[in-house]
Amino acid sequence: MSKAPPIEQQPEVHLENWCVARVGPDRFGNKFFALVGIPVETDRMRMTTDIQTYDPAERTAITLSGRVYRLVSDERRLDPHPDTWPMIKQYCRGHLIPQGLVELVPLAELEACVPAPGAPTSAWRH
Repeated sequence: MSKAPPIEQQPEVHLENWCVARVGPDRFGNKFFALVGIPVETDRMRMTTDIQTYDPAERTAITLSGRVYRLVSDERRLDPHPDTWPMIKQYCRGHLIPQGLVELVPLAELEACVPAPGAPTSAWRH
């Protein structure tokens, strides 16, 4: 798994062929959401870190790393890109997360659970 470039080099990513992954709940009941998709800028599949905020009007997510992901195409949850699950498997292996804790979920679930920018972020994680 290749690492994303430093945020200073790539502060915003335009993501296509994307879907939302819910990771967890783990044994403590915690969960987080990530995006899995292909950055237009690199054309290589990527899975984001934990999404901290999501702005539905702008279609942008800010992740734990501080990077901004802009969704530029339609959601592919029901017809994911062929590299989606291999990327999830690779991400899980690299982060010691059981792959069985990952599920593709509709964008609506992310919108309902993850706060918009400026809202408190801790409430939805419990």
